[in-house]
Amino acid sequence: MVEEQSFQADFIRIIENGPPYVLVGCDDVFFTRPFDPAEIIDALATDSELFAVSLRLGRNIRPMPASLEAYGPFLRFDWRHCRVPQWNYPFDVSASVYRRDDLLRILREFSNLRTPNFLEGNVAQAIEHGAYAVKPGLACYPLSRSLTLTINRVQETHQNLFDNANLSSPEQLQAAFDQGSVLDTERFAGALNHHIHTDSRYFGLRQLTEYPVREPVPGLVTVICYTYNRSQYLPKMIASVLGQDYTNIEFLVYDDCSTEDLAAVVAPFLSDPRLRFIKGEYNLGGSGAFDQLCDICLELTRGEFVCFVGDDDIFVPHKISRQLAYFAEHPKTDALFCDARFIDAKGRPRKGEFRNAVALGFSSANLARLQLHNNSFAHPCVMMRRSSIKLVGGFACGKASFCADYHMWSKIAPFLNVAFLDEKLVAYRIHGGNESLAKVHMCRQSTLDCKFDLYKRFTIYDFFPELYATNCDAASLSSAFVELGNLILGAPFSYPALAAHCYEIASRHRGNQVARVNGLIALALDGRGQEVRLKAPAILAAVTGLPDAQADAARVLIGQALSATRGKLDNFKNVRLLRESPNASALRRMLG
Repeated sequence: MVEEQSFQADFIRIIENGPPYVLVGCDDVFFTRPFDPAEIIDALATDSELFAVSLRLGRNIRPMPASLEAYGPFLRFDWRHCRVPQWNYPFDVSASVYRRDDLLRILREFSNLRTPNFLEGNVAQAIEHGAYAVKPGLACYPLSRSLTLTINRVQETHQNLFDNANLSSPEQLQAAFDQGSVLDTERFAGALNHHIHTDSRYFGLRQLTEYPVREPVPGLVTVICYTYNRSQYLPKMIASVLGQDYTNIEFLVYDDCSTEDLAAVVAPFLSDPRLRFIKGEYNLGGSGAFDQLCDICLELTRGEFVCFVGDDDIFVPHKISRQLAYFAEHPKTDALFCDARFIDAKGRPRKGEFRNAVALGFSSANLARLQLHNNSFAHPCVMMRRSSIKLVGGFACGKASFCADYHMWSKIAPFLNVAFLDEKLVAYRIHGGNESLAKVHMCRQSTLDCKFDLYKRFTIYDFFPELYATNCDAASLSSAFVELGNLILGAPFSYPALAAHCYEIASRHRGNQVARVNGLIALALDGRGQEVRLKAPAILAAVTGLPDAQADAARVLIGQALSATRGKLDNFKNVRLLRESPNASALRRMLG
């Protein structure tokens, strides 16, 4: 570490006699995922047209250029033809690796480089105006390896992005640190940030945990159950886990500060050394913070693979072994879901089919868009690699989440390899305690919150990666937004405002009558009756351009939308949204 006297002169002095490759970073950069310096050096050493390997870029940085190409462990693109913000300038001092000689040439070419901001800004401006040239290639990992924590308050050239309330002032931070707080690095680790700089959602402090961080144990399977006042179901659930035919497990039962004496219920099983019982000091589930519960339990365990089990559910005896066998056969899988059967409060079979078309037809390519329709996968059905959970920053979603599983599946959708094992390996219990009106309301609100976050987080290319094969023509983009709107509006927990936005964008890309008609229904269900009444006459006049059967269906829908403005359409049950014909676009032909 060198105390800075003159930024430019010190920089030159430090690197000119140093190694041939330099990682340039600032004091407000946090590394969120591991990276391999050897593979970065190899790329720079073998590709003379590669200018740098950026650790701040990745598919999670949005919007994303369409020109990314696979390049060994990296993605590669030509920055000269990129107009996408955050991707469109080659010289970055936040977290990139360069050749030493390229850096020295830049540092000696320019003057008055007082700070990293001046260095980055002056070089970028010179490159933009053609006064300075650098190599055309940039590379990055598929997911970014760093982000900038904007708590640095010495900016000279840019507005600080963090906060206006001095939450990160030296005085506030020192007071917090004196009271035993530390930076909540879990919020940053694995964060799927969509900008190269963070905002206040990612900043936070936490008390030091009394539990040490431990390395994962290969082959060990962690089973986690967090519970609250469910003493009547715990014994059978515990017995089902400890009775697995795969025995190399650790089983954590975490009591979320119950008022019942759950320790007495668990005590008869504690002779099995694989079982641990811990009682938390605070009731997190009561506030809906199930994402925090999941992450706390992960901190307390160390298995290579992780399963969750509801305190009222039952694992079949070969649940773990069957999922592990799939992972062994498919080593690139990150998360594996399975089927389940329903049981009632007394453990008797209950009518209903857990298995559904979405579960059977999903893939890493379509999971994101299917999640906007519904969550088809229950928590106890999943097994995940711990490394994959860490890669996306755990279950944390930036807010208390009643549906921690839904948020997690939505977060991983475009980034991890997911699969479905079509075997009923879990007995999923339905009873009064989880069917209450209060629970349904909390679940509905959390589901809508998740859909909103998902819609904001990803682009239409994440929801429909098939677009890349269509050259992203206007007709295909329009079709994609119509399909997305239909998925959102036709969902069990419908979100009309998001669907209306999809249909509006579809209409902009092309004069799409299907989008305009469906959009009226979305507006009506969103309570925007005045807009429906204003738009309906023109849309009704234009449906004559549709095929006869579709035009008739469109007139019915327009009538239903107008009825809804008079309070005569209470729900979605009798509404049949229009779909485009398979010949409407290249995307529709691909989707069938």
